[in-house]
Amino acid sequence: MNASATGRALSGVVPIAPTPFDDHDEVDDAGQKRVVDFLIDADADAICILANYSEQFLLTDAERDTLVELCLSHVDGRVPVIVTCSHFSSRTPHHPDPGPCRWSGAGDRHHQPLQPQGGRRA
Repeated sequence: MNASATGRALSGVVPIAPTPFDDHDEVDDAGQKRVVDFLIDADADAICILANYSEQFLLTDAERDTLVELCLSHVDGRVPVIVTCSHFSSRTPHHPDPGPCRWSGAGDRHHQPLQPQGGRRA
């Protein structure tokens, strides 16, 4: 896999960043920045956000967008960031608004929906 921002092969340690929540079950923005800084200070070669471990299925689409913007801004190019683009609905990835996938580069890979567009499990 290529790191689209650098054109170099992505290798090494790529942890999935957890998403911290506050006492009111809201995303903790300051806590997220601390998580990102910790992973970079621990010499992560890249960071993956919005993966299953990141509690992405508990977030609204707006919260996901905010989290992507916050993480990309805070990382500020220090390491590559992999943004997971998956959703509960098989229709959502085909929606005109690409959500987190709008930040993807030419070399990125994405999860495909579990079923074809409009499909249902038997």
